[in-house]
Order: sequence, then structure tokens, then C-alpha cells
Amino acid sequence: MTLYNKQFGDIVKAVREMSVSPQMTNISIISNVTLEPVFVESLKYVMNEELSIQANIILESYDELFSSNREVTLNSDWTLLIHDFSECLSSYESREEIKERDLERINVTINNIRKNNDKPILVTLPESTSYPLDDKIVSEIRNSMMSIPHNVSKCYLVDMNKAVMKVGEGQFYDYRKQFAFNLPYSTEGSLALARIFCDIIRDTLGKYKKCLVLDCDNVLWGGVLEEVGMNGIKLDTTFPGNQYLHFQKELIKLHQCGVILTLCSKNNEDEVLEVIRTHPFMVIKEEHVAAYRINWNNKVDNIKQISDELNISLSDMVFVDDSEFEIGIVSESLPEVTTIHLPVKRPYEYSVHIKNCGFFKTSNLTGDDLLRNSTYQNERKRKKEREKYFNYEEYLNSLEIKLASSEVTQFTASRISQLSYRTNRCNLSCKKISTEEVIYYSQQPDYWVRCFELSDKFGDYGFVGAMIINITDDSLIIEGFYLSCRALGKNVEKMMLDYLLSNLELKDRELTYIYKDNGKNHDVEVFIKEYIEGLKLATN
Repeated sequence: MTLYNKQFGDIVKAVREMSVSPQMTNISIISNVTLEPVFVESLKYVMNEELSIQANIILESYDELFSSNREVTLNSDWTLLIHDFSECLSSYESREEIKERDLERINVTINNIRKNNDKPILVTLPESTSYPLDDKIVSEIRNSMMSIPHNVSKCYLVDMNKAVMKVGEGQFYDYRKQFAFNLPYSTEGSLALARIFCDIIRDTLGKYKKCLVLDCDNVLWGGVLEEVGMNGIKLDTTFPGNQYLHFQKELIKLHQCGVILTLCSKNNEDEVLEVIRTHPFMVIKEEHVAAYRINWNNKVDNIKQISDELNISLSDMVFVDDSEFEIGIVSESLPEVTTIHLPVKRPYEYSVHIKNCGFFKTSNLTGDDLLRNSTYQNERKRKKEREKYFNYEEYLNSLEIKLASSEVTQFTASRISQLSYRTNRCNLSCKKISTEEVIYYSQQPDYWVRCFELSDKFGDYGFVGAMIINITDDSLIIEGFYLSCRALGKNVEKMMLDYLLSNLELKDRELTYIYKDNGKNHDVEVFIKEYIEGLKLATN
């Protein structure tokens, strides 16, 4: 993945060649500097490349939105407010006055936007400078802006320092274009800033990747195992082996955050397993690996098999390899899979590539995130248990499955929101709701909202399901029915609906549902329909 060294012409070409995405979003941009075309095209490119979302960019008038005597409605899903403070910093006589004017302009604009639009607003915090006097003003501005998210709902601050650090100050700006066209950000800087915005959007939508698919040779260790043998690979505490040791430690950090580690390597399985089990500097052990395909088959088929074994979507996977050929084949054959090409001649950059890719959730971790890897280890035990039974129902009974229901709290509301965004296969209405909206529904007398936690004799699955029911005089309407893919095939869908009817009697009401086809959720609609038909037959 070489995101920041793209030429602007390559970005424009990539944007023009984008296939129509099933997921589109409208983004309004407000700024006092010129952002078209470089930043606008960069944002489109990054949104598609990293989130598979096609962005429709709308450049709004800052003056019009700031004007207090005009009411303007933004028909956008996201609003980006990028305010440049260079005028304030370049004026030494009236900088305090300009600072207060700029802060007022930002606050008034945000409040005017919020009058008619309840979607997320992303506001940039100014970047630090190397001049003490300027940096004092910047610190005052940043401190003043820190209160914005507390005063305005769904408002997020975007730290420009993070964008500058990604490419360096010298590469972030284009000083010639800044003076000529009021266009301060270079192509590299625009890509870095777009990435920062994209990270916040990913976090809000919960569109993180779940699984890393790793090659072994020249990735986990230096050298080709079949050629040099276990004693010949580069993996120890001295150069160059310490580069691969450091990379493995970075992968373990991701594993501790709930990222699933898998192996997909063209090698002899027994030789690789021997390295994992016995090499003194091997950090990644068998217990860290949820699944592996170590053979001489093509990696496309192997990745599909890993996806099936773990019951996760291909779109949740990131494939890492040092071979441009393998990366190209996987990218072409499995476009849903995100790929990262590691530069084999620069293994010292491996950790940086993974750390800065932004694909994985490493903060604000939930209990489910932390439980994810133990869940897959428990799944191995369940598969061994399955081999004991010829009859599937007998196997399910042996698991001693338990489903517990929870009312809405701040924690469960966050999990319900995650499920609404992340589930595809078992998401009936495709209704995506924020944590705040979940809490709002739970407080309404005509709504019934529950979250479901699954466990069996091998361990906890965590919170795997949720329902949002609209209660009317003549109907119970299933507005939201969400179930994690790891709970499928265990009759949990039926248990959830049975629980619903044990708590909300139908009486003279009808059980109905809202369904929206997303291309993957047909089976859950069939199940709900058959369940309701079964109720009618039983009643008759």
C-alpha cells in the first residue's frame, strides 16, 4: 500500500475509473482555503480505497453558512469544516482580534449547520508551528476549540498535527500554490488529511477490518524457509533479524486488540509449524493464529477457505505479502479483500505500514473486541466437538447454548450501533443507527429494544444480536434485527424471536417487519417470513 506517493494525475485517473459503489455518501466541505481539485479528488480516492464508499463532494459557501440572517440546509451525510488560521498567524499587530473573529466564525457556522442537519460534523484543529510566538496562539486556539464536541452533538475534532506527521511538514504543504491560488496542501498533504478524515468516518461507522492474512517468508521472518531452513531464516535480536522480530511484536499488539491473525503461505506446512513451535525468537505462536493455509495452492482459494472457516466476510480481511505478484492476483480476483504490499528490501518499514494503515481498531475497544480471538480459539474446540455427533441437533444440544437479554445501557447501546453498521448477512432492514439513536429509541414507550449475549460450555461469544421493535395498536414491527455472523447456525434467530413474543404478547396484533435487500441478507428475510407464517398456522 503506497498511499502518500501517488501523483495527482494517478489519483484523478483512479477516481474516474471507480466502479459504481453500492454504498454512496454525500460530504459537504466548508473552508476558507481552496481545496479543489487536489483535496477533493484525494478524499474521493481515499474514501473508495479504504472504505469502499463512493463520495459525492459538495463545496459549500462558508460566508453563506456563517451569515446569521440566512437559514441554509445541508443535505449531506457528513460535513467537513477546514479552517486555516494562517491570516491570524501572519498578522502580529491584530492577531488576537483575528483569532477571536475566526473562533466566532467557526462556532457560529457549526451552530447554523446543526439547526437543520443532525449528521456528523468534522472540524480541523490547527497544526502546531516551530515558532514559539505562533505556537502560543495555536495552543490557545486549540484549547478554545476543545469545548466544541461537548457543546455540539456528533461534532468531532480532526487534529491536523496527525496529518502533518504522516508525510512531514516539508511534504505536507505546497507553498507556491498557497501564494498563487490559496491552495496550501500538496498532493501528499491532501492524501494525509483525507486519511485523517477517513479514520474518523471509519471509527464512527465501525468499518474496521477484523482479520490479517499474513504471508510467512520475508514477512514474519527474512528469507525463504524452504531454501535456507529454520536455522537460516533471519529472526533474532540483531540486525537484520530484529526488523522481523519487531514486526511480529507489532502484530501481537493488534492481536491483543482483537484483530484475528491468520497465515496464508506457499510452504510445507510441517516446516512452518516447526518454526512457529520451536524457533527461539518466534513471537507469534499457534495460539495466536486463528486459521492457516500453508500449502502450494493458489492464495486466492486459500483466502476464501480461511474466510469460510472463520465465518467472516472477505471485506473484513487484509492480505499482507511481500510479493507484488501475489498482491496483484488477490486484488484482481478478490477485490473485497484489502491488500498491503510490504517492501521486501525495507523490512524496517513493515511495522510502520501496519501501524499507520488505519484499518484496525486499536482504541475505544469493547468487551467483544477483546474477546474476539478467544472466541475463535473456542470455535476450534466446538469443531472438535462437532466431529463426535452425526446429528446436528444433538451437537447443538451438547453445546448447552444460553442466550441472555439485556436492556439498553450506554455500553449495550454502543454494541447495538456497531451491529447495525457491521452486520450484512443477518441485517433485516439495513437500518444503521448511532449510539445516541439507540438510547433515544429505548426511552420511547412505543419501542422495545434489546441486546443479546450468547454463551455455551466452551465460552462466551459476547453480544451477538439486537432487536428494535416498534409497538403499535395493531402490530409489532421489527424495524431492526441484527445478528453477528459468528452466531449463525445455532438457532439464535429463533431464540431471539421466541424471547420477543414471551415479553410482548401479540394478542390481536400482527408481527411484521421492515426488509431492505442488500444482496446478502435474503436468508434472514426468508427465516423471518417462515417464522411469522408458522405463528399464523399455529394460531389457526
